[in-house]
Amino acid sequence: LAGARRISDGMLLAAARAVSESLTADERAQGLVLPDASQLRAVGARVAAAVMVAAAGEGLAGRELPADPQQFVCDWRYAPHYRRYVPA
Repeated sequence: LAGARRISDGMLLAAARAVSESLTADERAQGLVLPDASQLRAVGARVAAAVMVAAAGEGLAGRELPADPQQFVCDWRYAPHYRRYVPA
């Protein structure tokens, strides 16, 4: 989403920090290093936004950073919409 052509160490560090900061106090107390899988979409959005900000900060972004990177990511991510199946 940032249009970066390469991944820097700073971008990787931003992603790791975003994952770490997504842990709840209870998850940390249990010694977990990854948030619960039920939080995947929220954590993924935080990671993507953090990487976009890092890329822009390092001058690696191929486009201008949006005013709200997290909302930008949420607006662009895939949202599955399935029609209810009713057997004939």
